[in-house]
Amino acid sequence: MSTRFRRLSDATDVEISVDGRKVRARRGESVAAAMLVAGIDACGVDPAGRPRGPACMMGSCFQCACAIDGVADARACRGRVAADTEIATGPARGAAREATGPREDSCDVAVVGAGPAGGACALALAAEGLRVALIDDNDAAGGQIWRKRFDAETGGGAWLRGRLDAARGAIDHRKGVEVLGRRADGALLLADRDGRGAVLAAASLVIATGALEVPNAAPGGTAPGGLHLGALQVLAKADGVVPAGAVLLAGAGPLLYVVADDLRALGCEIAAVVDAAPFPDLRTLGALMNAPGLLRQAIGYEWRLRRAGVPILRRRVLDRIDADGGTLVATIRNLANGEVHARKVAVVGTSLGLRPNVELAGQAGCALGHDPALGGWHATVDGVGETSVPGVYAIGETRGIGGVEAALCDGVIAAATIVERAGRTPSVELARAVAAARARRVRFLRAARALAEWSRPPAREMADDAMLCRCEAVEVHALRRAVELELSGPREAKRASRAGMGFCQGRTCHPAVAQAVGAATAPTFRFPLRPVRADAFAPKVEDQAALRAP
Repeated sequence: MSTRFRRLSDATDVEISVDGRKVRARRGESVAAAMLVAGIDACGVDPAGRPRGPACMMGSCFQCACAIDGVADARACRGRVAADTEIATGPARGAAREATGPREDSCDVAVVGAGPAGGACALALAAEGLRVALIDDNDAAGGQIWRKRFDAETGGGAWLRGRLDAARGAIDHRKGVEVLGRRADGALLLADRDGRGAVLAAASLVIATGALEVPNAAPGGTAPGGLHLGALQVLAKADGVVPAGAVLLAGAGPLLYVVADDLRALGCEIAAVVDAAPFPDLRTLGALMNAPGLLRQAIGYEWRLRRAGVPILRRRVLDRIDADGGTLVATIRNLANGEVHARKVAVVGTSLGLRPNVELAGQAGCALGHDPALGGWHATVDGVGETSVPGVYAIGETRGIGGVEAALCDGVIAAATIVERAGRTPSVELARAVAAARARRVRFLRAARALAEWSRPPAREMADDAMLCRCEAVEVHALRRAVELELSGPREAKRASRAGMGFCQGRTCHPAVAQAVGAATAPTFRFPLRPVRADAFAPKVEDQAALRAP
């Protein structure tokens, strides 16, 4: 069977089963990666009967949900391969199990997200003697930008993970744990990979949940072989899995060039980089001078891609994707003159930039603001990162897309404030770090804002058959029908079409749905932020009798 993906290393050491078919795999790689390399693109079907498969590779979209070792609706991108792992892509129900009751404990500060911002904040807090819990849904710290490579420990992520390992006694680092929400009393409700619940009480909460991609709703984008740009990056970094044939990368924003350069370095055939933005003008280049390192990176990406002969098509957009046997036909439109041309490829990676992940901030009651230069809806904060909810801080991309350098600064600044409000005097080292961070952050944010304004994709009318909501298979025409019926608000549109009411609860499709109905309202979130087993917070079996009415 021909496959769209291949491993960078041929080493496989275990055998797994997918719908009864035996597949060779590498221990520790994601179940989704093992399936893709085996030529198994679909993890199930959507409500319209079309195949659905991995899209984001970060646990957000739920398109790779399947049954793994008897656990129903497990995400293949989060599941890890072990000997004799069994996967079923058909409908399944989870097995009953004995309730054990949620684990309950407390800390001084809970930091959610172990990327650059959260990791820096947790390290600074622990160094000042506070009890810190660092909660992250990944297996290793670093976030997306510093994600741990499958074969090496390098770069900024290696620095962060090394520091966190050295601080094990001071930081309770909970890996592979998702935050489902914050209670009114400030406690966090958590769930591990097995769906077991936990309750964590914290005097202060730091939200460093990073960014999400803005999906491209181009018609045909859900076909097997169509993934988000970030998904291709995760597959390459974490699993050592890359496209086996030509790949076309389309969208807007710096991530487009980061992924292209990563895949180029790994020997992939890049058919083209399709960028909706024009070449940076002098104003943008001048603003980037505030962050010389960022400018060097941007020049380096462009130079290496062009040297490798990769076509960079600016002011072009991906119009649609059509399946043609085992290949994809990507139609590209020139924004200047409307001309279109098509390219046949094996894989298409696309997204329209990044937006702040404000799920937990919104569920916790924090005020949200909207600024296109910051990625859209973001948590509003004061000068030290505190939100409208006392004791709750938002740092890094959660408060607006600003890049890794600004995120590192945010972590240190928020940590110093939390230390002071805990009745302690920040150390001389922390005070110096804060002073330097404040000056650096202004420069880097100025550069990030210029980049955002340059790379923002132009507003375009979506095609009727563009897929808005993958979970419920809702296309644009269904939303337009809702508008015709004067059901123009997001909630009314949801009721009429079920857009945003699937597994991901709208976290993936909200920007496109809001655009389709012409709404400018902030997204809303409620507990649980992720689907969770009903028994996750059930009392222990021996305690249930006491809860029953006499």
